[in-house]
Order: sequence, then C-alpha cells, then structure tokens
Amino acid sequence: MKSNQYLPVLLTMLVGIFAVFLIAFRASQASESPAVSYVIKETPQPGLVYVEPRFSEHIQLDRGKYFKSFDTEGLLSAIEEIAETYQVEKAQLHARRVDGNDVPGLFVFVSEKAGEAISQ
Repeated sequence: MKSNQYLPVLLTMLVGIFAVFLIAFRASQASESPAVSYVIKETPQPGLVYVEPRFSEHIQLDRGKYFKSFDTEGLLSAIEEIAETYQVEKAQLHARRVDGNDVPGLFVFVSEKAGEAISQ
C-alpha cells in the first residue's frame, strides 16, 4: 500500500528530471548556432526585416564596450533563416551608435516566395 502512494511522486520526479536534461540539451545546441547571436525582427513596413545583434551575446564586462567582434557568420545565418520564409531581394548594412560604439545591423528587403503566394 505504501509503495503505491509514492508511485505518482516518483513518476513526477522522473518526468521533471527528464525535462531538465532535455531543456539543457536543447539550450546547448541553440547556443552553438551562429544565428542565435542575431535577432530577426519584422518591421511595420511590409517587405522589410531588420536583423540586429542579440545584446546578451555581445555584452562584455566593461561598461560601454558592447561588442566583441563583428559576427559575419551570424549575419549570413540570419539571412539564410529569412530566406526559408521569404524571397530575399537585397540586404543593406546598417550601423548605429550605442554608448560611442558602432552596432552592426542589417536591413533585409524581402518579398513573398512565389510558391507560397500561389498556395494561399
């Protein structure tokens, strides 16, 4: 009788432990991806997507020194990710100043893919 009382608790603990390991595994895979260092944002203007650095990946301990290096591989991965959804027409580099440092970004001009427009 007593072992039946603890069975739901044991099962819940095992599921919880499995979930923690699964989340940790997925997070380690995501951190290895170069596209994770950039955020892809939709803009209010149709046909324009903005790619900006993920600040948590670039922040250093020194105040005001935001970026370690220009991550071209991450930008290219972001463009490839956008190309999975849209037809990329052109891309334009954009730099803005944050605390005296240049912050690289990218304007990507897109249109609907021909195959997706027909299927809708």
